[in-house]
Amino acid sequence: MASEFAGLVALVTGGGSGIGRALALELAREGARVVVTDVDAATAAETAEAIRSADGQATSLQLDVASRAAWEDAVARVERDWAPIDILCSNAGVNSCRLSLAEIPVDYLRWLFDVNVFSAVHGVQTLTPGMSARGRGWVLFTGSMAGFASEPAFADYCASKHALLAIADSLRREVESLGVVVSYLCPAGVASNLLQTTMKHLPEAIGDQMSGSVDQAEDVGRQAIEASGGMISAETAAAIALEGLRKGQFILPTHAGSAGKAQHRHAELEAAIAALAGH
Repeated sequence: MASEFAGLVALVTGGGSGIGRALALELAREGARVVVTDVDAATAAETAEAIRSADGQATSLQLDVASRAAWEDAVARVERDWAPIDILCSNAGVNSCRLSLAEIPVDYLRWLFDVNVFSAVHGVQTLTPGMSARGRGWVLFTGSMAGFASEPAFADYCASKHALLAIADSLRREVESLGVVVSYLCPAGVASNLLQTTMKHLPEAIGDQMSGSVDQAEDVGRQAIEASGGMISAETAAAIALEGLRKGQFILPTHAGSAGKAQHRHAELEAAIAALAGH
C-alpha cells in the first residue's frame, strides 16, 4: 500500500545529519520528493545523493534557517522547479551551551532562539498559508522532552523547546480545520552529532564569550538519558516521527520512560491548585 506521502514534496531542515538526515531518507523511501536543506551545503548534498543512489528523488539547498529572506528564496526555488511543498520537517536546531543560567552569554541565548525557535516561525509563515489554501499539509517539529521539563545547566535549550512546543500547539489549533496536520516530536536520548554541529556553526564572537565547566551538565545529560531508557538511533526516531505524523498524533515521544519529570511538574501544579481550592 502506497504511503500518503508518495509523490509529495517534503522540505527537511537540518537534513545533513542526525534526525534530519534520517527523516529525509525515510520520506524518500516512502516515495516523497525530498528537498534536503542544511546550513552546511556539503552535508545536505551528501544526504540528497544518498537518496538518489537508492533510486529516490531529492535535491539539496543551503539554507540558513534563521534568515527569513533565505526561507523565501528557498521555497520559491523549490516551487518553481518542482511543486508546492506539502510536508515541512522543521528539524534544524542547536544544543545548549551547558552553562548555568548565571553564566550563559545572552548572545548565545539569542542565537539559540534564532535557530531553534524563530527558524520554525519562518518556516511556518512561509509554507503553511499555501498548505491551508490547498487543504493539505503536514508540519513536523523536532522538539525535545526538554520542552516538558527542565534541567540544571540546560536552561537555554529547555527554554527554546518549551517555546517551540507552544508554537506547535498553537499552530495545530489554528490549522487543524484546514487540512494541515501538526506534530511535535519529543526525543529523549538519540544518537546524533548535535553538539558537534552546534560548535561547528557557533559564531566566533559568541564562542569567545563562553566560559565555565561543562562537567556537571554532562553528568546531568547522561543521567537524563539513562532515566529515559538509553540511546536510540536517529533512524528509529525518524520512523516514530513519520508514523505519528501519518496518524495525526500531536505529541510524539521516542522513549516510554521519558515522562517522569514532566509528570512531576504536572503533579506540582495539581497540588498547588488543590491548595488554592482548600482555602
